[in-house]
Amino acid sequence: MIANRDAAAGWETFELVVINGDNVALKSKTNNLYISIGDDGKNILLAKSAEVGPTETFKIVDRGIGKVAFLAANGKYVCAENGGQGELVANRAKASVWETFDLVWK
Repeated sequence: MIANRDAAAGWETFELVVINGDNVALKSKTNNLYISIGDDGKNILLAKSAEVGPTETFKIVDRGIGKVAFLAANGKYVCAENGGQGELVANRAKASVWETFDLVWK
């Protein structure tokens, strides 16, 4: 997954599934699979799981004015590497600009 689009279309649309409290899962509208932390040790996010488990569960963190961050099961924030030109990975200790995403309701 790479966050490099200016507008949300099919490939950029996800269903926010509330698990409990502020724990959520993200389901891809393209392939109907849940976003998961990759198991290759790089913590790359992939839309690959048919079910929600620990690696598909994220804590949603309010960053204000419609912006959120996602804390993954590994205790790291999801990051749009290189300002969105690289892969989405869960490898940051704190949420800053590259770890902040727009929450758009449709």
